[in-house]
Amino acid sequence: MHMKQLLFSLSCTLIILCSCQSQLSMCEKVTKPSDLPWMEEMIRKAEERGVPITTIVKVYYTIGESKTTNVGYRISWETPAGYDIIGSELCDCEGNHLASYGGYAGCTGLCDITITSQITIYSRE
Repeated sequence: MHMKQLLFSLSCTLIILCSCQSQLSMCEKVTKPSDLPWMEEMIRKAEERGVPITTIVKVYYTIGESKTTNVGYRISWETPAGYDIIGSELCDCEGNHLASYGGYAGCTGLCDITITSQITIYSRE
């Protein structure tokens, strides 16, 4: 009976470890917008509105004094001439808005970040 309890405990632990990927590891695998359905949808909707997304950059960043690395996506739009609108935003792996850049405020939201590295995963042709 003791062996069955041990196997059950090990199985539960393995299932928990395999099902709980960190945001960092999930996001690290993203190399193109089609890896995240919300990103493809965002590109499509921006085109329909006439304010196309020009680039999507996967960024690795830290917040404030923290040494923890996070992954997000800086999404930039084509800003029509003569308009002072938000030019880009930072989203997390699930597409949640974290910060906006541009406009009168310069930055709103999560602005105390340091980008440690970045790679472009989408560029409008």
